[in-house]
Amino acid sequence: MTPVLEQIKEIQEKSLASLTSMNEISTATVAKFFDLNTKTVKAASEKFASVGQGFTSLKDFQAVGAAQAQIFEPVTEAVTDYVRASYGITSEASADLAKLVDTNVADANELITTSLDSIEKNALPGSTYAVSAIKSALSFANQAYDAASKATQQAKESVEKAVNTTVKASTKKKAS
Repeated sequence: MTPVLEQIKEIQEKSLASLTSMNEISTATVAKFFDLNTKTVKAASEKFASVGQGFTSLKDFQAVGAAQAQIFEPVTEAVTDYVRASYGITSEASADLAKLVDTNVADANELITTSLDSIEKNALPGSTYAVSAIKSALSFANQAYDAASKATQQAKESVEKAVNTTVKASTKKKAS
């Protein structure tokens, strides 16, 4: 096979592997959400059944009011736990996809650089300036991608810190 056809074949194989990895990550994420939702519905059903049992034994309106107040605290905890678990699942999937994208970008850069080096070796005299310009553009694009990746990571860390602070604050309020 010619080097160009081999490169095309290699690109196609890597693309297929990437798509397969994305599919696996997506499927695992959906399965985790399904499991979380099933557990949440089961817990809510059990809680509402026990609350319903408790309401049948109440004798006056003051007891009903007190029972209603007790219902909302566990519901708030359940919602907080659900959101925390959902965020964890989403963060994990996002991190896995980010790793995959970073790997693909690095592979693409390597392939492009190799191709440009090959072109430079076999190019007509004087065309090295064009290849150098393309390499400079590629280097600039890589720097921009790195900066965007770092900014995204910092934003993600800020959101995680805010979420954790909020959860800790709500947990402290419940304890008081």
